[in-house]
Amino acid sequence: MKELIENYDGLESNRELKKFASQFNSEKFQLQKEFIKGSGAYELESWEPGISISLKKKENWWGNQLADRNLYFKGIPPRITYRFIPDSTTALVALKASQVDVLRNIKSIDFIGLEKSEKYQESFNSFTPSQLECNYIGLNHANPKLRNIKTRQALAHLVDVEKIIKVVSYGMAKRMVGPIHPSKINEYAKDIEPYQFDVSKASKLLAEAGWVDLNNNGTLDKMTDGQLIELELEYCYTAGSDERKFIGLIFQEEAKKAGVRIKLEPTESLRLIEKIRGHNFDMFYGGFVSSPSPSDFKQLYHSESYASGLNYNGYMSKKADSLIDIIRVEMDEEQRFMLNKQLQAVLHEELPCIFLFARNEKIAIHKRFKNVETSILRPCYWVASFSLKD
Repeated sequence: MKELIENYDGLESNRELKKFASQFNSEKFQLQKEFIKGSGAYELESWEPGISISLKKKENWWGNQLADRNLYFKGIPPRITYRFIPDSTTALVALKASQVDVLRNIKSIDFIGLEKSEKYQESFNSFTPSQLECNYIGLNHANPKLRNIKTRQALAHLVDVEKIIKVVSYGMAKRMVGPIHPSKINEYAKDIEPYQFDVSKASKLLAEAGWVDLNNNGTLDKMTDGQLIELELEYCYTAGSDERKFIGLIFQEEAKKAGVRIKLEPTESLRLIEKIRGHNFDMFYGGFVSSPSPSDFKQLYHSESYASGLNYNGYMSKKADSLIDIIRVEMDEEQRFMLNKQLQAVLHEELPCIFLFARNEKIAIHKRFKNVETSILRPCYWVASFSLKD
C-alpha cells in the first residue's frame, strides 16, 4: 500500500496497469456469465434483463468448511432466482398466489392489509427489521430564505415527525436526531432531544429571523435588498411516491399554521436528481443507506464536498468541518464515538437538513422455509441460509 501511494503519479501513466483496468471494466466482465465471478457461494446461471436473474451454488465452494462459524458462510439453496417486478400491485398479486417465496419493500399500508388476511397468514411470516438508513428533508442553504439558522429550526418544529411515523409508516419507523442510526448505540447521540412539533415555538423563531406578514396575505414575508420576499418554499419529491407525497401534505398543512407556504413539487426521478445535484431546489425529500463501518460524513456535510461531493444542501460549517476532519483520522474508537456525538449535536443545531427517521423493512417470507434470519443490513434477510422444512 505504501508503495502504491508513493508511486501514484507513475501508476497513472503505467501502460500495463491501464490495459488491465480497461480490460477489467470491459463489457464482458459486466454481461458475460463466464467472466462474472466473485468470492461468494453463488455464481450467475442466467440473466433475462428486466425479468429475472438466476444464481446457482458453486461446486466445491471454499466457504463450505466455515458454514458452522457464521451465517454468511451458509449457502444452502442450490439455486436462487430473483424476479424483477417493478409494479407493487403486481408484486402483491404474485405473493398472494405464492408465485414468489420472498417479497420485501412492501408498502406499509399493503403490509398491514396482508397481516389481516387469513390466507396470507396461513402461508407467510411477516418481518419488520429496522433498516440502516436515514430519511430527511434537504434544505438549500444557498437559498436566502433558508440561510438563517432560526428559519431552519422553525421548519424543523413544523414537521410533525411522530404523526408522520404513525399515519404514513403505520408506526414502522424509528425517529432519528441525526445521520447516525440508533442501532449504533456507542455513537448515537441519544441525549439529544429531537425537534418537537410546536407551531408556537416555530412562529417565535420565525419572528426572531425577521419574518412578518407585511401585506397581510397570511404568508410571512420580509424586505430583502428592497424587495418583499414571501416565505414560500417548494418541497420536491419523487413523482409517484405516495409516501413522500403524504409526508409533504402533512408538512404543508402544519406549516401553513405558522404562515409558511409550502408547494408540493412531484418531480420525475432523473429530473429530481439533476435539480438536487445542481443545487436548484428549496427543499427535497431524500434518504441514504448507511453501513455498519465507522461513520464518515465528509461527502455529505463537509464544505469541501459542496462543488463535487454529496453536500447538495450547501451546508457550510467550520465546526462540522473540523470535527469531520478529526474523526476521519482518529484511531481511538472511544474518542471517535465521542466526537461523532459532538458532530451530531452540531448538525442537530445547524440543520443541514431536517432529520426524520429510519424505516422498518417490510418482508414476507413463505412458511415452508426454516433458518430464516433477518438483518439490519439490506436486503434485510440472508436467503443463502434458507432451507426447506422437513
